[in-house]
Amino acid sequence: MKERPITFSAEMVRAILKGRKSQTRRVIAFPRSTGAFVCVQGFWKDRPDEWQPLVSIDGESTDDGKGCETPILCPYGVPGDRLWVKETFYSWRCKIYSSSGITEEPEECVYRANGGTLVNGAQWKSSRFMRREYSRITLEITNVRVERLQDISEEDAKAEGVVPYSMTQQDIDDLQISDSSPDEKLLARLMGPGSFSHKFTFQMLWDELNEKRGYGWNVNPWVWRIAFKRVAE
Repeated sequence: MKERPITFSAEMVRAILKGRKSQTRRVIAFPRSTGAFVCVQGFWKDRPDEWQPLVSIDGESTDDGKGCETPILCPYGVPGDRLWVKETFYSWRCKIYSSSGITEEPEECVYRANGGTLVNGAQWKSSRFMRREYSRITLEITNVRVERLQDISEEDAKAEGVVPYSMTQQDIDDLQISDSSPDEKLLARLMGPGSFSHKFTFQMLWDELNEKRGYGWNVNPWVWRIAFKRVAE
């Protein structure tokens, strides 16, 4: 069993803590160029008509005679491996002087996902700076698959932890006089008031996080579909 870090937004941390989130999707980083066909844990790239599963998708390359020379393994691990969650946080040390004169410096940590604000000019620290000792959530991988982003089902979108997006007519009217893009305003008018599916809400969240990186919903990138369960610390 190996243990690796994984970053989640405050919203998704809250979803994990509330038991709503048991899956995550991460874009597969394919090589820019390669002289060989690329297989990704049992799937082929660059053969649109031949995405065939190999013998194993447990993290090992399996040569079935088709020339898969450059395997790409999931960087987050395989079933049974663990992930420790990195999130936006703040930590500090405070000196305590005991009667014996010994100075102790215990560290404390607070998390942005819990809400609240910092005082005395303190600023939140990016999740990328979180050390393992500050992490409060450990996950165990239960399944890893490779799929196109748009192949996500309604059930899987729900497992991503999103809460169905909804709008009232007043929300739509307010949006029309806001500085939102024309596309957003048009979409709101076309959709009309009501609650939308988990899949639609996941699409909105995905674009918010990934569109500027060039991996928007419309690009339909290949992704790692990682299922997990939370384990006790």
